[in-house]
Amino acid sequence: MNDNNQLASVGQRFIAMLLDGLVIVIPFAILNHAIPLLGGLAVLFFYAPILESSELRATLGKYWMGIQVKDTEGQRITLRTAIIRNIVKAFSSMLFFIGHVVALFTEKRQAVHDLLADTVVVSGHSEHDAMVAWSSALRELFRATKNSPQDKLARLERLQALRERGAISEEEFQAEKKKLLSEY
Repeated sequence: MNDNNQLASVGQRFIAMLLDGLVIVIPFAILNHAIPLLGGLAVLFFYAPILESSELRATLGKYWMGIQVKDTEGQRITLRTAIIRNIVKAFSSMLFFIGHVVALFTEKRQAVHDLLADTVVVSGHSEHDAMVAWSSALRELFRATKNSPQDKLARLERLQALRERGAISEEEFQAEKKKLLSEY
């Protein structure tokens, strides 16, 4: 870990966890009502991993507390690492937070989920806007689907149909076609 990253206190992490609980209670309740069990689980499963692996490097609670999750080299964590970290964190929470207590006794204040994911929580505020970071992370998550050959073909066919109906000009069609074909 870089020396310029001061470790977050256990107290900061605890308050961030409480704030995150307040943030997700409404979406959890709404989605759990709309899609019993699965809706609420989706909120719990995706909230922290998406935000912690985004440019924000923090859930909203962590962001408000001025702390971030990074790997032990001080870099942004991957979505895979964030998912592993949060699955272990969920189990630890169900076991009377015993995995969290470990942070009181480790040199880098790492809880069990941090130790297994090779992460640390440090003081620091992202310069990124929370909503921009969240939406960018979601776009990144679904990029593989968006840029599939089938998706490009469907988008090209929609452009062709718009041109044939006169909804867009030949110049607009060619410009959009060029932009579409230049995407990954």
